[in-house]
Amino acid sequence: MSKNTENSYQQRDVCIDKNESSWNKESYNAWINRFGEPKEAAKK
Repeated sequence: MSKNTENSYQQRDVCIDKNESSWNKESYNAWINRFGEPKEAAKK
């Protein structure tokens, strides 16, 4: 594997990790806005 290809894969992995983190955070925030904190939602 060439050095450029390896670097490209590393950059892609970093981007995927950042996107996943952002999506997870936004999904969690949407859930909290809709249902409240997990402890409160569990009581319902």
